Amino acid sequence: MTIDSTVFKHYTQWQQALPQLSEELQTLAQDEAALSDSFYRFLEFGTAGMRGVLGLGTNRMNLYTVRRATAGLAAYLQQEGKAGGTVAIAYDSRLQSDVFAKDTALLLAAFGIKSCLYSTLHSVPQLSYTILKLGCAAGVVITASHNPPQYNGYKLYGSDGGQMAETEAAKVTACIEAVTDYLTLQPMEEAEALQKGLLTYLGEEMDSAYYADVLSLISAPEAIAQYASSFRAVYTPLFGTGRAPVSHMLSALGIRYSIVQEQAQPNGHFPGLSAPNPENPEAFALAIAQANAEGANLILATDPDCDRLGVAVRDHSGQFRILSGNEIGCLLLEHVLTVRAPLPADAFAVESIVSSLLAVRIAAAHGVQMRQVLTGFKYIAAEIARSLREGKGHFLFGFEESYGYLGGT
Repeated sequence: MTIDSTVFKHYTQWQQALPQLSEELQTLAQDEAALSDSFYRFLEFGTAGMRGVLGLGTNRMNLYTVRRATAGLAAYLQQEGKAGGTVAIAYDSRLQSDVFAKDTALLLAAFGIKSCLYSTLHSVPQLSYTILKLGCAAGVVITASHNPPQYNGYKLYGSDGGQMAETEAAKVTACIEAVTDYLTLQPMEEAEALQKGLLTYLGEEMDSAYYADVLSLISAPEAIAQYASSFRAVYTPLFGTGRAPVSHMLSALGIRYSIVQEQAQPNGHFPGLSAPNPENPEAFALAIAQANAEGANLILATDPDCDRLGVAVRDHSGQFRILSGNEIGCLLLEHVLTVRAPLPADAFAVESIVSSLLAVRIAAAHGVQMRQVLTGFKYIAAEIARSLREGKGHFLFGFEESYGYLGGT
């Protein structure tokens, strides 16, 4: 077998350091193409973290590449004088997500860094809220968002609750690349981490705080109450984290709804879907059938980590039509700018450069600046952080055409 020197180096290191995986590694080596793809590089860590196919190898998501990333995060926090802070950790329904999340917490404990870990799967918005609520130094979410089931990932968040900005992400990347002992790192035992106060589990108390704060943002509860009795929705969490928070909000608002039971329980295999992405029409197939049977007016769908929202509504003929991210974003923007009037003089909204220009016109009609940024919610977060840092600008709304939206306070 002729293999690249880098592949051979990495493969040999794994063979020597991980004898318990010897049989699996030997099986992998029988497929030269698979071996090469698994070991030709380390899984890339970008500004949104890392994401890859589950499996053995340096270019795969597994316990050892997760430990490498966690060791790099620990080094970054120590380098920046933030090792005394706490890291918030959440995970979605994907395969191995719970295992990776707990291992991340216990490895941070081995480095003397505290973490607060959700005891059950939780969404990205809840993780971001937790960072701000508890004043955490950073956050980690184990998720591959809307990718196919063979993927998982490691998303990193800054102390502002947003995906880590490019400058800080570059520092973390440098720290990760400096980690050489990732195959022999040993997490702390759970009992010891709990006893030393290095690990705290989060649950209902944080959920209650999150729900209360979200409900406090409802601008027109009387309008919702007026139409709630004549309104009906169908919701699908697409096997992910959205069921608990979305169901709680709909119930609290008095909206009648049903859940697509076939997609209600967490399942990292996402049966029946090529990918759990609400941008794909297939994600709405069961929900549309259920909505037609029940006479529902609205369909909502969220991806596994619940940071993407898809919507379908009835058109003039009574058939359901799936709205694009641009359509949803523009509708929400118009609503926010209308109900928040009178608006602050320095109010602004943010959209990605590939999103609709209609949003620019909507903002202009309300006398609001529309800032356009590169694709990626980290850039919207950076604009919010800049306005807070400079004390200029009042953020009202941000969105991307890829089904991501964020309201200001």
